[in-house]
Amino acid sequence: MERILVIDDDPMALATFELILRMEKGPGVVETARTAEAALLFTAGMTFDAILSDIRMPDYDGIDFLREIKSIHQNIPVILVTGDDNWDLEYLAFHYGAFALLKKPIQPTALLMTINKALELNRAH
Repeated sequence: MERILVIDDDPMALATFELILRMEKGPGVVETARTAEAALLFTAGMTFDAILSDIRMPDYDGIDFLREIKSIHQNIPVILVTGDDNWDLEYLAFHYGAFALLKKPIQPTALLMTINKALELNRAH
């Protein structure tokens, strides 16, 4: 069974992402965390096939989280989400190995398409 970790400090965004993914992938596939620190603890004890993370969070920003997770789990595709329209963030996201960068608000079909491509990539490794 594939596992997806979703990280967002906004409870409404987190619940929305979780609902969309569970409707598509089924129960037991999605784990959620409201902080990057909690997400890092999850990744120490569980294996994930893809990660969806907000960029703007209070404890880490998503770029720092991306750098940290890629240093530990190099092959996990990480999809970053942002409400910002900032070219520097986009550059940094891809420089540090993000699989994709999605802009909020995200259409469910775009989210699912990106997650499915990330899972497909992970299966290929």
